[in-house]
Amino acid sequence: MPEMAINPEALMNALEYIEHAEPYPEGRFADRGIVMAAGGEVLMANAYVTIALLRQHGCRLPIELWYDGAREKDEVFEQLIEPFGVKCIDAMSRGFVGFPMGCEAYYQGKWRYPDRWVHGYNLKVFAVKNSAYQEVLFIDADNNPAADPSFLFEDPGYKQHGYLFWPDPLDAKHGLDLTVFGLSYEGDLGTGLESGQMMLDKTKCWKQLQLVEWYNRNAAYFYQGAWGDKDTFTAAWIATKKSLNVAPASASCQMRAIRQHAPDGSPLFYHRAGESKMKPAGWNPVIPTFPFNDDAIDHLATYRDQYRLRTVSAERRAFEQLCYDGLESHRIEEGITAVKVRGNTWLHILDSDTSIGLKLKKDGYWESFYTLFCKRTIQPGWICFDVGANYGYFTTLFSELVGPRGRVIAFEPNPRTLDCLRRSCSQLANVQISGLVVSHVKGNVDFWIQDDNTANNSVFGGTAGPRSQPLNLLCDTLDALTAKLPRVDFVKIDVEGGEMSVWDGMQTMINRGARILMEIRLDRYTDPIGFIERIKQRFPTLYWIDYAGHPKVLPDYMLWESKHQDWMLYLDPDMQ
Repeated sequence: MPEMAINPEALMNALEYIEHAEPYPEGRFADRGIVMAAGGEVLMANAYVTIALLRQHGCRLPIELWYDGAREKDEVFEQLIEPFGVKCIDAMSRGFVGFPMGCEAYYQGKWRYPDRWVHGYNLKVFAVKNSAYQEVLFIDADNNPAADPSFLFEDPGYKQHGYLFWPDPLDAKHGLDLTVFGLSYEGDLGTGLESGQMMLDKTKCWKQLQLVEWYNRNAAYFYQGAWGDKDTFTAAWIATKKSLNVAPASASCQMRAIRQHAPDGSPLFYHRAGESKMKPAGWNPVIPTFPFNDDAIDHLATYRDQYRLRTVSAERRAFEQLCYDGLESHRIEEGITAVKVRGNTWLHILDSDTSIGLKLKKDGYWESFYTLFCKRTIQPGWICFDVGANYGYFTTLFSELVGPRGRVIAFEPNPRTLDCLRRSCSQLANVQISGLVVSHVKGNVDFWIQDDNTANNSVFGGTAGPRSQPLNLLCDTLDALTAKLPRVDFVKIDVEGGEMSVWDGMQTMINRGARILMEIRLDRYTDPIGFIERIKQRFPTLYWIDYAGHPKVLPDYMLWESKHQDWMLYLDPDMQ
């Protein structure tokens, strides 16, 4: 790079700042760890995925996640990442001021940075400098690891220099103007640095970290020649005459994702910059060369699901408390206990059951969000079907809701659970019980049961589990079983992987206008794409029941990115 004109004032100010910078505070920092900065819906979702991947790869390094005060604090997010051993830190409680909102910073006098960008760059630098660790591996929230990066701390180049940086991709369309910093440089800066990941031993670069922080606090001036915080690291190292220890060249991937390599040349980080960033709402892109795309999407689906689960409505909390307050249980006979659920209904439960039965004994309700939906939806006088009735939690609820003018037909093939269902409904005149397996044909079928887990009994052996045993039972279709009824108003289907078979045997019922509440899980089906296409032929817009018990449109991205998740679909012809 040719000699550049120097801005003497900027250089003088920098040198004066360095001269008066505080010495390294012995005893303040210790050990090694990962530092991240994240706040807001998008970056928190990305941070969850990155942290989950780190732990998936076996990384045991402690992690600090820094955020910017009360406006970015999210207690639900903190609860979700706590099992990963992450410590969340409010930067404002540690003295962070950042970039004053409303101030302006321009790159090369033309492009104006959004305030939140500059504030975020400031937070990143502040977190690195003030983290508890002496040796820091900083990773951007949207930077997915392809392996456990802990080995980087043993890299000879890092140990020699006390820092390791990574380069910007070759197609980066910006550059560092050193004249703004009052500096010149006769070497080759290449593409510059990309600060989505960096390693720093504070004992060896404490002076430089302070200068970087000073540059970023004065972003309104220095960002004229710097592309965000990344170029301020380059400037600080040049200003203090430090050589730059940089990993092998990076590569741009699809949609501006940046693949970064370990010192040995192996791909290590996939920085989801720009449109490659994962989205808590919307389709998520696939990075072609990233080997853990499916895992990243699965982690995001888990985050979405758990976040919604923890942000429940006041109505749901009140209902669950009512159930818990009204909970009672009495041993009926050896192996069977009567449990009072929903505050008003007694169910007979197998003591050997460690799934649904145990949950009912502990809480007094099952799937409260679906319960609330049914309470709002089912009307007196309706004819309702409960396919996969189990102990009769929903069967008895339907009986209560349809009243004496209505009718409930419940199907439960497991002989032991069927016996409990019949006992629980023995006094309900509007309920009819059947032990048939509901299927797509009339005949016989193997039905798999597991004595200590009634939740997963199914015609689909993979769901029932390795200790399950098959029973050969009679089966029939809903179309045949409802042919003589004047109508069917509502059908609940929860058959643990057998939904495709039930669906194929109820087409006439569907055409007659039945409303359908059906649990699906795509990884249980041999042809999930075909199954969804068949459903959409009749119900083009899919709805799911959210955790407050309300039907919401189910976008395709949520359905397909959460293929390991149970979705309770609501298919109502009046909502199409």
